[in-house]
Amino acid sequence: MQIFGANLVNAVSGFLHTGYISAYPRTYSFSGDPSSLPQVEMEVGEALRLEGEAVGGLIGNGGGDGVASSLSHWPSLLMMTMAFFGAVAMVMLAKRNPRLATVMLVMLVASGSMMCAEESAPLPTEVPWEGVELRSYVDPVAATTVILHGLIADGLINTKQEVASLPNIQREVGWPKAELSEGEAYALQTYGLDGWGRPFDFRVNGAGYEVRSAGADGQLYTDDDLVLMTHRCSNETWDHQRHAHFFRRNSAGEVVVLYHRWGGDYFKYANKSLAATLAGNGLFDAQPVADFFSYSEPLQQAWREKVSDPSVMVLAVLR
Repeated sequence: MQIFGANLVNAVSGFLHTGYISAYPRTYSFSGDPSSLPQVEMEVGEALRLEGEAVGGLIGNGGGDGVASSLSHWPSLLMMTMAFFGAVAMVMLAKRNPRLATVMLVMLVASGSMMCAEESAPLPTEVPWEGVELRSYVDPVAATTVILHGLIADGLINTKQEVASLPNIQREVGWPKAELSEGEAYALQTYGLDGWGRPFDFRVNGAGYEVRSAGADGQLYTDDDLVLMTHRCSNETWDHQRHAHFFRRNSAGEVVVLYHRWGGDYFKYANKSLAATLAGNGLFDAQPVADFFSYSEPLQQAWREKVSDPSVMVLAVLR
């Protein structure tokens, strides 16, 4: 038991050290190459405009249950803090009473297992677009592009469990906008359908996912297919996997970038209150464009010029 106690001391002090804990939480920061930005850039409302849509009509809310899910990382952070101080106590205890330290370690492992079980609750399988009356987009290609990059990509990235079908990601699907156009609201409910009203072809592809639209000809694996490929996200890689960035103006007229926040552990909001106000849900974080592109004044100015209306939401894939 004395040998076990010594090993326990070494293991705990080597893993749960102060530097490890202080590395989290962290905020998202973009560090792309300005010369290659962006790959996709579209005004969302225009891209999703429906045939017969009333111009300027706003309905609904960008909600969903994102507000509840946005709080999901706080219990984990609390548990991590408790684990740290618990580990310090166990190091001290192991020196005095190795047998009692062993019992406490077993209890700690059991608690961690229960926490993991809670996080692996079944994903939703109900199909949000089932029974919805189909409508036609003015530009099906543009609509499909925005749905793939603006809704599905980050929904897949932010769903912590293995996704078997697109209905699984519905808790992570949303727009960073409280008042939606008809097309934006329709796309939010029917995100599993492409711009022609056909279900996307969804496949698990190694460590990620492939989502494919058959395009105008309705035939898969032809030249007009529109394809999204993305990797799964983890606590260690979430800040390298952000896919969609939305640029809008706030009430003060400042251009703000909104991006899908990571629902896992170690996430720290840059501006939670601003994001909640602009998005109307808890799925996003927000930063002023000057902070986001702090290294490039020309990029800041470019986005100030692109977003001229507070109601306009521009999608950019900054890859």
